[in-house]
Amino acid sequence: MTMDRLSENIELVRSGKKIWSKWISKLHLSHKDCVLIFPENDISSNMVFLKYVSEFMEDKKYRHAVLIFSENHDDYTGILESLDHSLVFDAPKAEIEAVMKLYSLYPFSDRLVVCSLEIPEGRMGMRTLKCGLDCTLDDIARAGIYRI
Repeated sequence: MTMDRLSENIELVRSGKKIWSKWISKLHLSHKDCVLIFPENDISSNMVFLKYVSEFMEDKKYRHAVLIFSENHDDYTGILESLDHSLVFDAPKAEIEAVMKLYSLYPFSDRLVVCSLEIPEGRMGMRTLKCGLDCTLDDIARAGIYRI
């Protein structure tokens, strides 16, 4: 990694810390609330991830869930309306990337869940689905993403 790239990553991590603090303040989040980031506009995967939000909240005893999307979330309106105690929040993709960069360096909060098969770097959800194991997207969502 070049020094320029290292400097960019350090700045991105600093930015991620500021953005996380801003979200905590703006959304009035407490330790009984969780934040679920949906960094990709993969409708089929996101629908499965959304299907388990209530079960995750109940299992982990969270009071509220903040669902953060970087793209238009109109495709999920039906399922979002069925989720109790949740708030949908749109954030610029750059903010989401900065928070995820911080989180991939240092998992600073167990209240933050990244709902993606491939992001942050190193996740192998899609590879797991394609390798022929008897594993479904639902299995990955429950065990790998939410740990329920």
